[in-house]
Amino acid sequence: MKLSYNWLKQKINHLPKPEKLVDLINTRIANVEEIIKPGKGLENILVAEVKELKKHPNADKLQLVDVKTKINEKDIELRLVCGAFNIKRQDKVPLALPGSKIADGTMIKAQTIRGEKSKGMLCAEDELGIGSDHSGIMILNKDTKIGEKVSKVLGLNDIILDVENKSITNRPDLFNHIGFAREISAALGKELDYNYPTYKDNKKELDVRVEIKTKDCLRYMALVLDNVTVKESPFWMKSFLRSNGLEPINNIVDITNYVLLEIGQPLHAFDRDKIKEDKIIVRKAKKGEALSGLDNKKHKLEPSDTVIADQNNPIALAGVVGGKPTSINNNTKRIVIESACFSPVSTRKTSRRLDTRTESAIRFEKGLPLKFTEYGIYRAIELLRDLAGAQVKTKIIDIKDKKVTENKKIKLDLNKLKDFVGADISDKKIKNILKYLGCKLESKNNYLLVLPPLWRNDLNIFEDLVEEVVRIYGLEKIKDKPIKANLKPKILSDQKKLNKKIKNILIGSGFDEVINYSFYSKEDHKKSINDFKEIELKNPVSSKNYILRTSLLPLLFKNVDYNKGYFNEFNIFEIGNIFYNKNGKNIEKKKIAGLVKTDKKAFFKAKAGLEVLFNRLHINYSLKKDYDHIAKVFVNNKEIGFCGQKNNLGFFEIDFNHLFKAYNANQSYKKISPYPIFKRDLAFLVNKDVSWGLIEKEVKSMSDLIQEVELFDVFEDKKFGNKRNLAFHITYQSSQDTLESNKIDQLQKKIIRKIEKKFDAKLRDF
Repeated sequence: MKLSYNWLKQKINHLPKPEKLVDLINTRIANVEEIIKPGKGLENILVAEVKELKKHPNADKLQLVDVKTKINEKDIELRLVCGAFNIKRQDKVPLALPGSKIADGTMIKAQTIRGEKSKGMLCAEDELGIGSDHSGIMILNKDTKIGEKVSKVLGLNDIILDVENKSITNRPDLFNHIGFAREISAALGKELDYNYPTYKDNKKELDVRVEIKTKDCLRYMALVLDNVTVKESPFWMKSFLRSNGLEPINNIVDITNYVLLEIGQPLHAFDRDKIKEDKIIVRKAKKGEALSGLDNKKHKLEPSDTVIADQNNPIALAGVVGGKPTSINNNTKRIVIESACFSPVSTRKTSRRLDTRTESAIRFEKGLPLKFTEYGIYRAIELLRDLAGAQVKTKIIDIKDKKVTENKKIKLDLNKLKDFVGADISDKKIKNILKYLGCKLESKNNYLLVLPPLWRNDLNIFEDLVEEVVRIYGLEKIKDKPIKANLKPKILSDQKKLNKKIKNILIGSGFDEVINYSFYSKEDHKKSINDFKEIELKNPVSSKNYILRTSLLPLLFKNVDYNKGYFNEFNIFEIGNIFYNKNGKNIEKKKIAGLVKTDKKAFFKAKAGLEVLFNRLHINYSLKKDYDHIAKVFVNNKEIGFCGQKNNLGFFEIDFNHLFKAYNANQSYKKISPYPIFKRDLAFLVNKDVSWGLIEKEVKSMSDLIQEVELFDVFEDKKFGNKRNLAFHITYQSSQDTLESNKIDQLQKKIIRKIEKKFDAKLRDF
């Protein structure tokens, strides 16, 4: 985005010098990448008048030109050798004197060409850096005074500020001169000498009909003007366009480009007499359609492209480029001016697909305010009347998307703003900043109601207004000081507290937390330890990973594959959600999964992690063998997960919500007994389908003196048949006194009888 310093100076009184203005813009608005001086180096190129032309005596393709100019108010006459034949007597032309430089840096010297002395050079457009034309000498306006600096005559004495587009990408209202002028005037605390154009539409006639057939056109305005005179634009407009990187074409096209740079609204002019069947249709392109664009390219269109069409064919690519079939030429007498607002998404897709980045597309893809549509067409009407003699023939057609809403008022407490910022900005200063930015203010008892301007769709909440005030006021004016705020402790829900506690327990047990994506591939899904019906993503980030995970374990297995080359043993866990479909309903559940990579006893190490977790949470649990290498986990007789082994990997996955229901955060504690602990061992032969957890639970329920029951050995042998040996450490302790051996013996006998009877077990000797 380029800004003309001369233009800004016309609208803002006492505008700072360019360097200071750049500092202001950089700290308040956007990033200025470069200060460009178009006329730099062209100071010694003056306006001269052609007095005589003679044939070169020694060359057919050269001629001798006598010119007159002024230096320090003195008339100077010079003879030059020139290779261009487009000039005649009394033409005003650019003269590069010896010692001057042209745009490409070439130094002009007095020299002898084919025996004739030449004291300078007459310049073409490209040699002045204002165009690409080298077909002949540039002819200046006949009223131009001789001796004037050409840089001043052509407007090359302007200074251009090149603003980085990325720094204003979220501010479509700034892709124009008015937007920046408003911000600069607000930062300077000065009124802006500009009002958006208005227009009283008193016409009733219609010359063309407009039909909108796509949602990608949010607003469409158009009208017909006749008695148009197509000609060269005035000098001031051509200078402005050139300074901003656009090549003048004719007054009609130049007006549309001028409005784009001034207000930010792209416009397009159609030759009215080239529109078939008196109808304009905004629609999606048909398969196989093409458009010959004004960029001299033939664009093959796709059904996703939005086009402007007449009854037969596309005549423009909406928001991107116009078409040659309805272009303006010197014979044009009637025009249709179009001012519209197109979908930023649609415009961007088409522009990128066709690799056609026009000034219009750059603005539309940012999301232009709807209000710009009418501002643009009103300004175009003014300029077309003044510069092309145009007469408005019809009323303005205006079709809007009814779903588009306007800005809402925002409540602004001034004291709250000051506390929020940490600076005592005066009420007057705050109000003026908002007014200069275009906001309307309504005073209430102790606050303001602020209505953002129609071009600021990004202002919606209190914090947005704070940002605007601070930005324009100046961050550098706010001094560092301690934060003044009510600091409240973060209150976690009971679920989040348990989540945090589980993480701490597992980390303390030697596990490392991992966080995986919530989706995986079909191959990953096959590794799930359940048969849940998967849910597929409609718009996946990756074409391969399109399934929402039904288990945490498959991606933990993948974590192992990624890391097994670096570590022989490690423990990892994840707490996250799984997703599956049951009876047509999508279900989401939170799970805790752990995985142990080890050389041996992987199942028991995974089980040990579970055991520590349950013990620390004071939750009783039990395991029941389901099938080879997998055991189900039960809490309060309800299945909440499983624990298992696969090759050298031990793993578990349990349901968080079931765990939360069983967890009592308000644990009761008892005093540690000062009396000694006694340990006794018991071993039983039991059927293989008897869970050791059930035996543990039964033993612990027999007496308050039994503090712990620990399985320390499992032994299977052919001689036991369908039985196995389970060996337990039993810990006894009283809180009242020291236990006597005979009392422990009695309890041991009681345990033996109970276990033998209930589980068909047989006591074994060690």
